Amino acid sequence: MADLDGDGRLDLATSNEEANNASVLLAQVASSRSRDQNKNGIPDDCELGAFHRGDANDDGRMDISDGVSVLSFLFTGGDPLTCNNASDANNDGKLDISDGVSILHFLFLGGADPPSPGPIPAPCSFDPEPVGSPGNLGCAKYDHC
Repeated sequence: MADLDGDGRLDLATSNEEANNASVLLAQVASSRSRDQNKNGIPDDCELGAFHRGDANDDGRMDISDGVSVLSFLFTGGDPLTCNNASDANNDGKLDISDGVSILHFLFLGGADPPSPGPIPAPCSFDPEPVGSPGNLGCAKYDHC
């Protein structure tokens, strides 16, 4: 074993004098293209959960329809919200009227930005609350990262 190709990794070479041949196996490792933003040891591409906070209806933008989606779900039996973390616009660990109001306040009255990760154009990310904690409401589906 030796670093035969100068890449800092050990390679393996064998020889067979009777057959008058040699074999070389170079240790080649492709660089990773996946990130692990939540540092849990699982590439982000392999797990669900990245989202933009405030994009409650998962349409890739934050607009009035997100606030309406939250309020409709809560009060009129509207469509289910597929990413509760995205819908928890104020990141208080609950889905309630304050989330719809927070979205509308941000959009139309200059209210505070939704907490990380969001809103678009900020990069998608994961809920800063650990999975399974009361503050992490989960994200079954979010298609706009």
